[in-house]
Amino acid sequence: MVVTPWGSVGEGSEPGDGGTPPLPANMRRERLFAAMVASCAERGYEETSVADLLRLSGVSRATFYELFDNKADCFRATIAVVLSGGLAAISASYRADLPWEQRARLALESFLGLAAAQPAAARLCLVESFAAGSAGTEAVESAVRKLGVFGRQALEQMPGRETMPADLSQAIIGGFHTILYRRLDEGRAEELPGLADRLWEWAMAYAPPPERLRLRSRRPKIEDGNVPPFAAIDPGERIIRAFATAVMEKGYPSTTIADVAGIAAISQRTLYEHFSGKAELLAAALDSAGAQLTAAVLPSIRRSPGWPDSVRAGFGATCSFLAAEPAFAYLREVEVYAAGPEAIALRNRTGTQVLTEMLSGEDQPDFDPLYFEAIEGAAYSVLHDQIRAHGPASLPEVAPLLTYVSLAPILGPAQACEVANGDGRRRPAGG
Repeated sequence: MVVTPWGSVGEGSEPGDGGTPPLPANMRRERLFAAMVASCAERGYEETSVADLLRLSGVSRATFYELFDNKADCFRATIAVVLSGGLAAISASYRADLPWEQRARLALESFLGLAAAQPAAARLCLVESFAAGSAGTEAVESAVRKLGVFGRQALEQMPGRETMPADLSQAIIGGFHTILYRRLDEGRAEELPGLADRLWEWAMAYAPPPERLRLRSRRPKIEDGNVPPFAAIDPGERIIRAFATAVMEKGYPSTTIADVAGIAAISQRTLYEHFSGKAELLAAALDSAGAQLTAAVLPSIRRSPGWPDSVRAGFGATCSFLAAEPAFAYLREVEVYAAGPEAIALRNRTGTQVLTEMLSGEDQPDFDPLYFEAIEGAAYSVLHDQIRAHGPASLPEVAPLLTYVSLAPILGPAQACEVANGDGRRRPAGG
């Protein structure tokens, strides 16, 4: 049995097509909403069919198509109702008669408690929505924007945080999202309420940078069409890069093997000699891009004067690599979410390895391991938002922000800002 906002749903809980007595339209919609939540929790969005929804809801096929155009339309409606209810519950906890800091704290606790109480519905919004493409992500992005406004309003009322930059506030929300995503995906939603204190402490460790975060040099010029020499002679790598290009141009869900073969200038038969299909291509592309990113970044980290300058050096190299490899940047930081949890986990292996290298050092102070997880999520959020808004070529501009996001909870705003405005090779004047 799966718990949903409309009651529990399980196999055989209702009769099949045509077996239910007439019900008001709103009740039939709610049965289908509950069935969508339950089926996605058990099978995932991709494997859920209209037949599954009919079986779990007891609604007839004719009635389904009176209410919705297709599965995606039903999913879009379900997620909109779930998000609306969630935002209403969070708003209700945001009591106007309390100081702003207490209001925000109660809202966070309400959010985590709601996700723990309704893990299937929360998973629908934060995990399965990416697999549904625009049918899911549009509503989620709208809700995240509302939460962002909500969070910024609260921060602006807290002493010392009145000038918190919007991109820093959004990065903090990205850290929260990753904490939620991983626990929902791994079936550990019951842990969420117990994380409220530690997450609040992490968020409150941030303050506006004492100086504007900026690059010490101009954004590097990226030459179009440059690829490593081995990519021209290794057919597997050429196919991988063609796949990444196709995904950047069409989006992962819409990319076909024919698209990839056309860009690689090979036959589909030749492509299948190297890869069994789209899923294997995706895994290979994430693995190859991750390996090349690691090879580009780790030497920069190891050449830095030491921790914490290695953090700035690492993010500088990361942003430069992704700017020079726009197709890989889109694949890893934008389109991977549409490919589902397994692809995201594969992408994250590289990110965790690189961030671990950055945040390791003999003079590194101890910090809560949950901070690492939240910082990692915040960094992915910054990269994703920057690519979506300004394209991969602009990524070097956010290296200082990524550094500040990583170091402020550990070192404090002043020292984090000093390192962020350096270059990872030497300290700024006066440092």
